[in-house]
Amino acid sequence: MPCDFPELIAALAPRPLLTIAPRQDEIFVLPGVMKCLDAARPVYELLGARDNLQARFPDGAHNFTDSERRAAYEFLDKFLKPG
Repeated sequence: MPCDFPELIAALAPRPLLTIAPRQDEIFVLPGVMKCLDAARPVYELLGARDNLQARFPDGAHNFTDSERRAAYEFLDKFLKPG
């Protein structure tokens, strides 16, 4: 079944979304990730939620390193922790 990820990502706005896309990932290749983010960015901006859409592009292959894990936890803390 075909899936239009750019539209799905844009439909998440204004909810917080962090994308961690390693530059040499062979599964989720960077051009496809960028296409999704480029489609979603105007929607987030229109809704006044520019900071809710964030992305990180570490060097390396499909992996979730300690530094990226920490960044993800910080993102979650920022948007989910009360007060």
